[in-house]
Amino acid sequence: MPAGSEVPGICCGAAEVATIYNCLAERVGWVSWQPLSKRGSGSASKQSMLEDGVPPHLAAPLTGWIQAVLDDLFQQHISQENTFSIVNSHARQIAARARISLSPHEEAMYELAYAAEREGGQALLDTVDATLSMGVSDLRMRELDQLLLDGGSAWNVADDGNGLQRRVEQTAVEALRTASVAMNASPHLNAAWEAAYGRHPDPSRAYSEAIKAVEAASIPTVLPGAQGAKATLGRVIEALDRNRGDWQLAIASAGVPSRITPLLGMLRLLWQGQTDRHGGSSPTVPIAADAAEAAVHLAVTLVQWFESGVVRRAVSP
Repeated sequence: MPAGSEVPGICCGAAEVATIYNCLAERVGWVSWQPLSKRGSGSASKQSMLEDGVPPHLAAPLTGWIQAVLDDLFQQHISQENTFSIVNSHARQIAARARISLSPHEEAMYELAYAAEREGGQALLDTVDATLSMGVSDLRMRELDQLLLDGGSAWNVADDGNGLQRRVEQTAVEALRTASVAMNASPHLNAAWEAAYGRHPDPSRAYSEAIKAVEAASIPTVLPGAQGAKATLGRVIEALDRNRGDWQLAIASAGVPSRITPLLGMLRLLWQGQTDRHGGSSPTVPIAADAAEAAVHLAVTLVQWFESGVVRRAVSP
């Protein structure tokens, strides 16, 4: 984006230091609090942006949060003779998951948080993520989520509480929760979301799981029974395209049920966009992060359409 340019209708000023992502973050309220000196400044200052790493103002609070979790564990086992051994073992397992080096001569429960802070921002975030993966109380989970929100972090606690994920606009999160009610598609949708927005994103897996989620939702409707046993999304598209007149959408167009042309366009976009898997004359291209995220959100919509009956058999006149 050229220096001094604006993003019309999204945010104002300081575009040279703002990505569209950060402008949107400010617009939809992901940054819920700003220091007094920055309020009403009329520009998107750096302090109002979502922080991808660990800025100085979050380092000490996150270090304190890790230590508080270990202190909680100590209190839970305080009546046992091997309390220190239990908590030190827990801390060393967190360190192993986060790739943090600890001294063999120190108490790990006291060293972990500060060793992570010394190694730098990404190491500290990985340690917070690993701490969550080992299990923490609901209180500590909520405390961390609020801390990250107040500090303007690009990360928040995932819905299952087992790690951090990139902050996403709340309506998109609610759409995922609604679509995840679908039993067949739910594991794939959740895996796709984690692969797209987790601390260690895997765009290829996110895209693949997004397709599997749509397959799980669409095949029982379009190719029920034995004919769908080994079906792929490609076969679903072929079946719908071949029998367009047999299907309709719940959304009305000019007072009558819509044709499925928009649905086919969405399905083809998802299927053909998996550039790292298709052979033939097309070159294999790695899946970009933004493409994977778009695929996941498209899959959420498609799963909801199939599971809720938006896509349905046409009614004979």
